[in-house]
Amino acid sequence: MKTMIHVEDSDLIVQRLSEWMVEIDPTLQILSATSLAQATRLLESHTPDFMVLDINLPDGNATSHVAKFKRMAPDMQIAILSSSNDSFTREKCLQLGADWVFDKATDLPKLIGLLTEAPTQF
Repeated sequence: MKTMIHVEDSDLIVQRLSEWMVEIDPTLQILSATSLAQATRLLESHTPDFMVLDINLPDGNATSHVAKFKRMAPDMQIAILSSSNDSFTREKCLQLGADWVFDKATDLPKLIGLLTEAPTQF
Protein backbone atom coordinates (compact mmCIF):
# COMPACT_ATOMS: atom_id res chain seq x y z
CA MET A 1 0.00 0.00 0.00
CA LYS A 2 1.27 3.46 -0.89
CA THR A 3 1.45 6.08 1.85
CA MET A 4 1.27 9.85 1.60
CA ILE A 5 1.87 12.38 4.35
CA HIS A 6 -0.02 15.62 3.86
CA VAL A 7 1.38 18.48 5.96
CA GLU A 8 -1.06 21.36 5.80
CA ASP A 9 -2.77 23.63 8.31
CA SER A 10 -5.75 24.49 6.09
CA ASP A 11 -8.63 22.09 6.74
CA LEU A 12 -10.17 22.90 3.37
CA ILE A 13 -7.03 22.02 1.41
CA VAL A 14 -6.51 18.84 3.45
CA GLN A 15 -10.08 17.76 2.74
CA ARG A 16 -9.98 18.58 -0.98
CA LEU A 17 -6.62 17.00 -1.66
CA SER A 18 -7.49 13.89 0.36
CA GLU A 19 -10.74 13.45 -1.58
CA TRP A 20 -8.92 13.80 -4.90
CA MET A 21 -6.15 11.42 -3.85
CA VAL A 22 -8.61 8.73 -2.76
CA GLU A 23 -10.33 9.02 -6.15
CA ILE A 24 -6.96 8.46 -7.85
CA ASP A 25 -5.98 5.54 -5.60
CA PRO A 26 -8.59 4.20 -3.14
CA THR A 27 -5.93 2.07 -1.42
CA LEU A 28 -3.71 5.07 -0.63
CA GLN A 29 -3.04 5.58 3.07
CA ILE A 30 -3.11 9.31 3.83
CA LEU A 31 -1.55 10.56 7.04
CA SER A 32 -2.10 14.19 8.00
CA ALA A 33 -0.04 16.64 10.02
CA THR A 34 -0.71 20.29 10.73
CA SER A 35 2.83 21.22 11.77
CA LEU A 36 6.46 20.43 11.09
CA ALA A 37 6.75 18.76 14.48
CA GLN A 38 3.84 16.43 13.69
CA ALA A 39 5.30 15.64 10.27
CA THR A 40 8.64 14.77 11.88
CA ARG A 41 6.91 12.39 14.31
CA LEU A 42 5.04 10.72 11.42
CA LEU A 43 8.30 10.24 9.52
CA GLU A 44 9.86 8.62 12.58
CA SER A 45 7.21 5.90 12.50
CA HIS A 46 6.26 5.62 8.80
CA THR A 47 8.04 5.35 5.48
CA PRO A 48 5.84 7.31 3.07
CA ASP A 49 6.15 7.29 -0.68
CA PHE A 50 5.05 10.89 -1.07
CA MET A 51 4.67 14.07 0.96
CA VAL A 52 2.65 17.17 0.15
CA LEU A 53 4.19 19.92 2.28
CA ASP A 54 2.74 23.37 2.87
CA ILE A 55 5.55 25.88 3.08
CA ASN A 56 4.08 28.10 5.82
CA LEU A 57 3.06 26.21 8.94
CA PRO A 58 2.28 27.33 12.49
CA ASP A 59 5.66 26.17 13.79
CA GLY A 60 7.82 27.51 10.98
CA ASN A 61 8.74 27.66 7.34
CA ALA A 62 9.00 24.21 5.75
CA THR A 63 12.06 25.10 3.69
CA SER A 64 14.06 24.54 6.87
CA HIS A 65 12.82 20.92 6.96
CA VAL A 66 12.90 19.74 3.34
CA ALA A 67 16.46 18.39 3.52
CA LYS A 68 15.80 16.83 6.94
CA PHE A 69 12.66 15.08 5.65
CA LYS A 70 14.58 13.77 2.63
CA ARG A 71 17.28 12.37 4.93
CA MET A 72 14.62 10.69 7.06
CA ALA A 73 12.93 9.12 4.01
CA PRO A 74 15.35 9.25 1.05
CA ASP A 75 12.98 7.61 -1.45
CA MET A 76 10.04 9.84 -0.55
CA GLN A 77 9.03 12.42 -3.14
CA ILE A 78 8.07 15.87 -1.87
CA ALA A 79 5.66 18.31 -3.47
CA ILE A 80 5.77 21.77 -1.90
CA LEU A 81 2.61 23.89 -1.80
CA SER A 82 3.42 27.56 -1.50
CA SER A 83 1.33 30.70 -1.29
CA SER A 84 4.35 32.51 -2.66
CA ASN A 85 5.02 31.90 -6.33
CA ASP A 86 8.37 33.66 -6.44
CA SER A 87 11.32 32.05 -8.20
CA PHE A 88 13.59 32.35 -5.14
CA THR A 89 11.31 30.17 -2.99
CA ARG A 90 10.81 27.70 -5.84
CA GLU A 91 14.55 27.34 -6.52
CA LYS A 92 15.44 27.09 -2.84
CA CYS A 93 12.93 24.28 -2.27
CA LEU A 94 14.18 22.37 -5.32
CA GLN A 95 17.81 22.80 -4.24
CA LEU A 96 16.96 21.44 -0.79
CA GLY A 97 15.47 18.29 -2.27
CA ALA A 98 11.83 18.97 -3.12
CA ASP A 99 10.73 17.23 -6.30
CA TRP A 100 8.09 19.80 -7.26
CA VAL A 101 6.88 23.21 -6.11
CA PHE A 102 3.28 24.26 -6.71
CA ASP A 103 1.48 27.52 -6.10
CA LYS A 104 -1.31 26.76 -3.65
CA ALA A 105 -3.71 29.27 -5.20
CA THR A 106 -3.33 28.22 -8.85
CA ASP A 107 -1.46 24.93 -9.18
CA LEU A 108 -3.55 22.38 -7.25
CA PRO A 109 -4.98 21.07 -10.56
CA LYS A 110 -1.38 20.61 -11.80
CA LEU A 111 -0.52 18.60 -8.68
CA ILE A 112 -3.62 16.45 -9.09
CA GLY A 113 -2.88 16.07 -12.81
CA LEU A 114 0.64 14.90 -12.07
CA LEU A 115 -0.63 12.33 -9.60
CA THR A 116 -3.47 11.23 -11.88
CA GLU A 117 -1.17 10.71 -14.86
CA ALA A 118 1.47 8.80 -12.94
CA PRO A 119 0.06 7.40 -9.70
CA THR A 120 2.80 4.75 -9.61
CA GLN A 121 5.41 7.48 -9.69
CA PHE A 122 5.25 7.78 -5.94
